[in-house]
Amino acid sequence: MDAVGILTIGLWVLLAVQGVAILGVARTLSALRARTPRELRGLPPGSMLPSFAATDIHRDLEINSSSIRGKRSLILFLSTDCPNCLQIAAEMKKRPSLPANFFVYCHGSKAACLKTFETIGSRIPVIWGDNEAFLDELLLPGMPAIVLLDERLAVVETQFPTTFSEVAQSYHKLYSGSDVPELVAVSHAFGNLD
Repeated sequence: MDAVGILTIGLWVLLAVQGVAILGVARTLSALRARTPRELRGLPPGSMLPSFAATDIHRDLEINSSSIRGKRSLILFLSTDCPNCLQIAAEMKKRPSLPANFFVYCHGSKAACLKTFETIGSRIPVIWGDNEAFLDELLLPGMPAIVLLDERLAVVETQFPTTFSEVAQSYHKLYSGSDVPELVAVSHAFGNLD
């Protein structure tokens, strides 16, 4: 066997290895594409919120899943390195008050969360926890994200807002048709949604 024959065999082997690698990548992409619409858009409606425990960064109080049970709630997930999240946080700072059962779950360093939400903490709980497992269990593909919960902590809906107006509309949607007394002030708390 001469050098050309050895080179030819080597090229065929290389081509076969590349073909197997390409098939592997194609299968992986196909599996991800099949998963994306179903699994990476948040927990489906009716799913129970995974247990969590986090700290209100302004009051140094623990807030956990059992402390919000029994109330319809909105958890707004924001990250300190997301431009849309920071825009929503800036808009929240302009509001004179914010309604009950509204929580911000801040993802980032505790110092960055404190800085981002320094003026909001007296009005709503801003919870922080470096609990990546909790965020993974929620199947959130990114932030900002809203998880609307019923009284049993079942997911009503998961949304991905880009503005504070969309956050406010989600809160109104959660309570539409409700007899909850504290909601008399909700429209005043959010003010003009535009």
